[in-house]
Amino acid sequence: MPTYDEDYVKKLREEAAGWRVKYRELETQNERTTVEAELAKRGIKADPNWVSIEQGQSVGDAIDNLVEQYPHLKAEPITNEPGDDLLLDLTPAPKQRTMPKPIAPSSQNTTNPKPVKSARITSKNITEIRKDPQTRAKVRDLYRELLTRGSNQGE
Repeated sequence: MPTYDEDYVKKLREEAAGWRVKYRELETQNERTTVEAELAKRGIKADPNWVSIEQGQSVGDAIDNLVEQYPHLKAEPITNEPGDDLLLDLTPAPKQRTMPKPIAPSSQNTTNPKPVKSARITSKNITEIRKDPQTRAKVRDLYRELLTRGSNQGE
């Protein structure tokens, strides 16, 4: 039976450890790509890092759990026919907190801020918005953008 010196054995163990690390990184990258693809396929705009996959759980089940936990992430079906499940809820939300008063720009500010680019919705009545899936998507995206801006200002 051959014997190997200590340095050779350490070198082999380090090489094996390096391959194990690379394998785990590739597994993580593959899982993230799979999650991204499943989110895109379902039309869910969410960060793949939000999906936590438990041991032995499929990607689809993990995304179902995420959507169940956070129902606002569920994608709306886009159809040409309006239905009860597609109606926009334009009722005002209950007032939870007061917004801070706007601050007038100082006269010392010499830089001109760039205007924010966002999608504009032309003047349409509610029934037209409900019937047009593209306009509905614009309204939804604008609403999410407003929510994101509001949450980022509090930081």
